[in-house]
Amino acid sequence: MPTQEERLSAFEQTVTTLSRDIKDINHNETMLLGMSMKQGEDIREIKSNLASMSTKQGDDIREIRSNLASLGERLDTFGERLNTSDQSVNSRFEAQDKKLDQVLLLLNTFTAKPGQETE
Repeated sequence: MPTQEERLSAFEQTVTTLSRDIKDINHNETMLLGMSMKQGEDIREIKSNLASMSTKQGDDIREIRSNLASLGERLDTFGERLNTSDQSVNSRFEAQDKKLDQVLLLLNTFTAKPGQETE
């Protein structure tokens, strides 16, 4: 059976070993706490960035929709102008056709046909 001196020496060694282990645990715990706090800050920053990106994206989408609507209106107006222009061109051609028909009628009236005498 160990003597009291040996038992005390073994106890002191155990306390010293446990003390070192506790210091290591405290050190690691402090490091983990610092890392978790930093990660918490990073997560808050990421959330903030995502919220601002989402807001900006929403604004961008509204602007794109507005631009597309404006473009659609401009295309509609352009199409209406083309239709009006087409109608104008068609009516001009019809007027020219009528004039040409009149000219041909006059030419036929003034030119003698073979076998007819002119006065």
